[in-house]
Amino acid sequence: KFAKERQQVLRESEDVKGRLELKLTEEREKILRNTQEKVTRNENEFRLRCQEDSNRIGNLECQLKEARNQLSTLQSQHKSQLLEVSMLREEEKQNNNKLHQSLINKFKVSYGYHGYVCMLLLLLLLFTLG
Repeated sequence: KFAKERQQVLRESEDVKGRLELKLTEEREKILRNTQEKVTRNENEFRLRCQEDSNRIGNLECQLKEARNQLSTLQSQHKSQLLEVSMLREEEKQNNNKLHQSLINKFKVSYGYHGYVCMLLLLLLLFTLG
């Protein structure tokens, strides 16, 4: 009788042990699946963010290149405008010198050398008083 009870208890213990091992295995597999799903989801999110970042970087690099090209164009235009202004100033200066010389020559012809000297003295006086 004792041996039968012992056999019965051993069988029940083995059954409980088997069920617990099965349940433990199922729990481990469930945890492993959940962990793998989370890892996969995180990897996908990471890849997506990397792709988005790569696209943003590419767009920003294009904008930077375009801005540099525009800056270069504007600098070239500015240099050309400065050269043009310089040339116009020089031309204006030469025209003023020609006009000045022409007026002096006309004054000399009209009033003679002494009249010219008087005009220069008068201009000098005006500049010093002003």
